[in-house]
Amino acid sequence: MEQFQSLDFAGMMAITAAGIQGKYLYMCNGANLAYPKAVFEEVKGFEGVDGLASGDDMLLLQKIADRYPDGIQYLKTNAAVVLTAPMQTLSSFIQQRRRWASKSGSYKGWGTQLQLGLVWLFSLSMLLTLCLTPFLGCSMLLLWLIQFALKAIADYLLLNSACRFFKRIDLMKVFWPSLFLHWGYIIWVGSLGLLPTKYKWKGRSVK
Repeated sequence: MEQFQSLDFAGMMAITAAGIQGKYLYMCNGANLAYPKAVFEEVKGFEGVDGLASGDDMLLLQKIADRYPDGIQYLKTNAAVVLTAPMQTLSSFIQQRRRWASKSGSYKGWGTQLQLGLVWLFSLSMLLTLCLTPFLGCSMLLLWLIQFALKAIADYLLLNSACRFFKRIDLMKVFWPSLFLHWGYIIWVGSLGLLPTKYKWKGRSVK
């Protein structure tokens, strides 16, 4: 479980870096985020997003990106890497992912919504293709194998590069089981983002 989370985070950080560099996807992690106080005050801080129990870091970044689209940078250096503890149990992991999914409808900008939506739709299409295989025969199975190969190659190239940067190439030994877990995880989390969800966070239930 811990290795899967580490590999998943490495991939998210790589996607975050690419998105910020290309100015089409603005994501961040509040555990490692810096901004001038003057800019925070200029965009009125968390005003407008303070009613949400999660996502204040990303939504703040997107507010700043709206005002300063060329002012967001990803600091790619090992000296700036921050370590965070993984969820220790399956239950806490599920609750964390429910919390993350709950904020997806509040994201601003077409880039974030489009990229997350395309990843979810592709993963869902793989599931539908596999389900249709018993009814439509080998053509569906061949299509699923092509989809799976495309996902495997793209994920491997992304994660291998990220793990080398973070000096955690050891995580690639769980790549194949994580590939299948990630496929189901993306469908599940993406579906939660479309529906009202309740989760537990810091000892309280949140809708």
